[in-house]
Amino acid sequence: LISSRQMVDEFKGRPETLVLQHDLEQLQVKDGVELLRKIGVTGPTAELTDAVSAVSGHALSLNLLGNYIKTVLQGDIRQRDKIPGLMTERNDGKHAEKMLAAYETHLHGTAALSVLSLMGLFDRPVSPGAIECLQQAKIVGLTDALGSDADWCYAIEDLREQNLLNAVNPDYPENLDCHPLIREYFGRQLQSQQPEAWQQAHARLYAYYKALPEKELPDTLEEMQPLFSAVAHGCAAGLHQQALEEVYWPRIKRKDEHYLTKKLGAFSDDLAAVAHFFTTPWQTPATGLSDYWKAEIFNDAAFRLRALGRLTEAIVPFSQAVKSVSIVYDWERSAIASGNLSQLQLNLGDITNAVSSAAQSVVYA
Repeated sequence: LISSRQMVDEFKGRPETLVLQHDLEQLQVKDGVELLRKIGVTGPTAELTDAVSAVSGHALSLNLLGNYIKTVLQGDIRQRDKIPGLMTERNDGKHAEKMLAAYETHLHGTAALSVLSLMGLFDRPVSPGAIECLQQAKIVGLTDALGSDADWCYAIEDLREQNLLNAVNPDYPENLDCHPLIREYFGRQLQSQQPEAWQQAHARLYAYYKALPEKELPDTLEEMQPLFSAVAHGCAAGLHQQALEEVYWPRIKRKDEHYLTKKLGAFSDDLAAVAHFFTTPWQTPATGLSDYWKAEIFNDAAFRLRALGRLTEAIVPFSQAVKSVSIVYDWERSAIASGNLSQLQLNLGDITNAVSSAAQSVVYA
């Protein structure tokens, strides 16, 4: 079961016997009103109806709105005009973001806000080991003022009551998780307002996940998950070259063995890892990479896209790979890259450019 706010390209054109897609609509007005009442919001039905319409029935926005009114405004829907920015530009589609900004102001200086900022560092449920790693780091402006264990526990419970953190997962009771929009918002705020804390936290997490696997060279996808996390956090910390040379190239790819794709067939996982080395996938590599490695990641991205059937997207990184290797005068790799580009162009029916790339390959050879 996959839930996604973006179209999953790999599922396009698949028969319904293999892939069943169900588009989730926004809440109907009556259901939104019922949700607000269930949360504990009181007031005239007309006011509740107007509040649901104001956020276009967006479920997360209604949950955030309802819990904010219940916690901060004595549960009275008629006081929602006191929420900063909520009533302005009501049709701009940023209802959830405005509510999160209100929570940020309300929670300023509390342990609860630090917890939400920590959640913004991750793109998945957070294990207690990762949290402990950050708590021990005492990062100024992030984890240096979290207080006692009791303060932490109270903050977690408070955030869960307000639906800012997900309820306990019985399979992983010690993990913390929240809605992706909440993670994105507080992560973005931390990165823009406290860039040093953002970088230090990701650097700590890079070291933590890099050392987590029991094996230096994990054999299965499950065993490799910490290394994927290490790449993500290392790149977020600006350590692109280090993450590539210490984790991705020697331990995930196993150098020229290409273990992840050739042995495990995990092209999507590999492409997701490679994406972290780009500023703009699949066009602009991270500035911290050397010219040699820029060519390598262009090549890796192109081959993974092609293997996944995303041929049109693969054209750009294949073309960039040719330019990158020619910059460092590596004529053998340039010839191979041009030949790969020619083959892809031919597969797409672009015969004119395929002939041109083939001719260029001969020149390089």
